[in-house]
Amino acid sequence: MEEPLAELFLSFGDCSFGEFEGQYYGKDEYDSLSLKVDRFQDYLKNKAADLPLRPWHFEIDPYRRHSLIAATGVRFSHNLLGQVLKELREFLLSETK
Repeated sequence: MEEPLAELFLSFGDCSFGEFEGQYYGKDEYDSLSLKVDRFQDYLKNKAADLPLRPWHFEIDPYRRHSLIAATGVRFSHNLLGQVLKELREFLLSETK
């Protein structure tokens, strides 16, 4: 019997964003998190690191008032955890230089 594939989700952060009485808030933070995921994928592509990562995001509207709590990150097989963490560490170090 084949073992089901376990996937992990690595969040790059979370934020709240939405609209309240015509005022928008939090969109810049959400866009910034999404761009960080894109930059990490570009970093891996430029290194020719062959890691099958998929971007993901999660949004929930707890109050049903156009107010979202969101998280963004990457999704990957549990077998790749060590490799993904190594690459993420190198990426984050390169971002601070």
